[in-house]
Formats: sequence, C-alpha cells, structure tokens
Amino acid sequence: MIRPVRRAILTVLALSLATAAFRPAHAQFGSLKKKAIATATAASGVPTKPPTYVKSTTMTAAQLKQLNAGLSAMIAKATSAQKDYEEANKKLERETQDYERARAEYDKKATAYNACVDRVTTAEGAKHDSMAAKVDQSLQANQMSQSQQDQMTALAEKAQAAAQRVANGTATAADRQTLAEFQQMMAGVSAKSQQATSAMQEASASDQQAAAHLEKECGKAPAEPAPPASAPSSARDILQKTGAEAASTTPYQFAVWLDDGDGYAQSNTVAQPGGDMTEQQAGDFNAALKTTDSLLVQLKKTGVPY
Repeated sequence: MIRPVRRAILTVLALSLATAAFRPAHAQFGSLKKKAIATATAASGVPTKPPTYVKSTTMTAAQLKQLNAGLSAMIAKATSAQKDYEEANKKLERETQDYERARAEYDKKATAYNACVDRVTTAEGAKHDSMAAKVDQSLQANQMSQSQQDQMTALAEKAQAAAQRVANGTATAADRQTLAEFQQMMAGVSAKSQQATSAMQEASASDQQAAAHLEKECGKAPAEPAPPASAPSSARDILQKTGAEAASTTPYQFAVWLDDGDGYAQSNTVAQPGGDMTEQQAGDFNAALKTTDSLLVQLKKTGVPY
C-alpha cells in the first residue's frame, strides 16, 4: 500500500511531466498553424509582406495594363501550353525528316546540274571572254586624261563664243575654224561612245543567248528546300509568346515587364505621389498592380512555369 505522502508526490510529478510534454507539442502546432495561414494567405493573393513605398517606378500604369492583358492570355493558354509544346516538337520532327529527304534529293540534282553548267560554260567561255574584252577596250577608248578633258572644255568655251559671233554676223575665219574643230572633236567622241554602246549591246545579246543555251542543255537550276522553322524550347516559351502578342509588344519587352511586375507584386509595392509621380499616376499604378498581383496568383496556380 502506497503511503499518502508518497502518493501525493507521484501525482505532482506526473502532472509536471504531462505539462512539460504538452507545451512543446502545443507550440509546434501553433507554428504549423501560422505557416498554414501564411501559405493560404499568399495563395489567395493577399500581401504577406509590409508595403514597400516608392515614388518612382520602372513601369507606368498603362504598361502594367498591357502586362495584365498578357497575363490573362497566359492563364487561358496555360491548360494547353504543354500539349502545344509537344505537338510543335512532333511537327518539327516530321518536317525535319521531310527536309532531310528533300535536301538529299536537291544535292543529287544540284550535283548533276552543276556538272552540266561547267560543261556548257566551258564551251561558251572563250566567246564570253572575247566579248568582255571588246567591251573593256571600248570603255577604255572613251576615257580621257585630265589634260584631254581640259582641252575639250577650253575648245567648247571657244566654240560657244564663236557660235555667238556667227549668230551676230561678226564671225571671223578663226571662229569658223574653231567651230569646225569642235564639231570634229564631238564627232570623234560620239563615235567612240556609239562603239562602246554597240559592244555592250552585243555582249548582252551574247550573254542572253548563252543563258538560253544553258537552260536548254541543263534545264533550270534546282530549288533549294527551306529548312523547317524552329519549335519552342518549352511550354514557357509558348506562354510568353502568347502574353507578348496579347500585350501588343515584343517578347523581350514583355519578359522585362513580367519580371518587373512580378517583383512589384512580391515586394507589395505601393506607389506614392511625389518624385516622378502625380497622385493620379500613383493611384492608377496601384490599381493596375493589384490586378497584376491577382493574375500572377492565378497563373502560378496553373503550375506552368512562366
């Protein structure tokens, strides 16, 4: 039989141990409860951080609204983004196989065509070189040195003055001689120019005949197949492309806006008037950012990386 005093001591000890065991468990439960509340609050879009007050931002309210339009499109696209990505890569695989077959066929035809071209152009080469040399010779004949140009200019000025005196009825024999020399000089220039023109026309006609002969012998050059367009590298690429199109901006600019908007939402940014922002601008920014925050929460719930 346990004595009364000993029984009282054992009772007090048992209660002490029970209380000591209960307190850590209770504290742990409270910590888990707070964590669960914080997680649920963040998932609902309610800010969990104290506000970060700013008087200037890298984005305007109008740009946030464009971002929001893109985010809405991304949310709608999220359910099919992975499937679209997989289908795009399957399509690329099929198109790559088709391209490789077409490329092999093209290489075969191009080899035969180039061999034919080499054979035909070798036979036409001597004639082409002769015509080209004739054109070069005609063009060189039309070139004048600086001294020749100076002489021509001086004679043209004398001829102009002589022609004026002829018109006035006061021309001399020297004036008529000047006009005759000028006409003779211009006749020579005209003849050389005509010779060069004829040589170029003859060479052009010869090249056209050679091209016609080449096509007759070898046919048209085979068309090189175009490689397939690249596929998106991930579902994330599809989402961001969708967002950029809905936001009416470039993929690069949209990615910058998405990064900035996400940062503002995460830091619970609140714009204040002053600095670079008016009261209206700050209010518009805050209203647009509230929508951005809500849309980002919805986008994260889809589970598709953005």
